[in-house]
Amino acid sequence: MKNPKKHPIDAWLQVEITHGDVIATSNLQAAEWAAKHGGEISGKFWPEIIEATRKRIGEIIKNAFEKKTPFSVLVGEIQKAGVPSEDLAASIANAEISSAQVNANFEAFKKTGLVSKIKWLAVGREPCPTCKENNGKVRTIGEKFPSGDAIPPAHPDCYCILMTVSEK
Repeated sequence: MKNPKKHPIDAWLQVEITHGDVIATSNLQAAEWAAKHGGEISGKFWPEIIEATRKRIGEIIKNAFEKKTPFSVLVGEIQKAGVPSEDLAASIANAEISSAQVNANFEAFKKTGLVSKIKWLAVGREPCPTCKENNGKVRTIGEKFPSGDAIPPAHPDCYCILMTVSEK
């Protein structure tokens, strides 16, 4: 039997969410991560959002992963939680979804011991200069990319993803 640590593994650590998509119910790890950390990325990117609103955002994101929640409904719920505009609520939804997906999968890969290197992929509309600088760079898990971030999202409306890198 082959040693599982020697098997090449290539996997995406995030799925891009667009306005027409439904949040995947299959990502239970992301729901669990959101239950513990939801709202944190909102506090990092938008420090003016009060703690109570960030906590409510975390609950909304967790529930979105547990139910088939259309993105437009998610944005509306975040806005009702005290976010002043639809555009800001959409940016927060994108950041929180991305953060939950990437962090949950990142933690799972670290725990398995099967993945030691990751690659930053700048995707989405127009990647910013920061993300373009990270694009295609390979790092050992936990090592920071040129932007100073260990994983996406690096900023509001960041659509970047990570890919595991096989060591052949």
